[in-house]
Amino acid sequence: RHPGAMEACNGLDDDCDGVVDGGGATACMLANATAGCVTGSCEVASCLGSFRNCDGVSASGCELDVTSDPSNCGACGTACPVGPRSVAICTLSRCSLTCDPGYGDCNGVATDGCEVDVASSVDHCSRCGNACPGRAQASRSCTLGTCGYVCNAGFAACDGIASNGCETPTAAARNNCGTCG
Repeated sequence: RHPGAMEACNGLDDDCDGVVDGGGATACMLANATAGCVTGSCEVASCLGSFRNCDGVSASGCELDVTSDPSNCGACGTACPVGPRSVAICTLSRCSLTCDPGYGDCNGVATDGCEVDVASSVDHCSRCGNACPGRAQASRSCTLGTCGYVCNAGFAACDGIASNGCETPTAAARNNCGTCG
């Protein structure tokens, strides 16, 4: 040891200034943390920004950004809820879901995940809240995320105008007996 040597956090007076681990914080470098030397070992004194020491191990520093970790969202140990057909995400310390393709979280309850098949739901066709319109003498349909309708038995859409549904009673229509035309 000699004067001018760098002080290490090791329980010794490395720089020969008469102070054991004096100024040890300069020798302690921990990830995303302000470090301090405590009884010969580097410890996290405080975390920087949104980083936290979630594993409680000083050597790893403040290892997690709680603004983007779904297992520690906003605080250590605060896991985002997740359900079927979804992935939990944490953005700016707030939890949300990303749904699997073709599904939607239409009720806003994360624990049941993305509960609606938006490719076939007549109340949520292609996206949540997009209800297929009803048509006269027909049932609503949603196929591959596109609204449509299916005529009731004995009726047909002979005029080609979707808004009036299945307007023709094919059992009694003179020019459309049994089917259109």
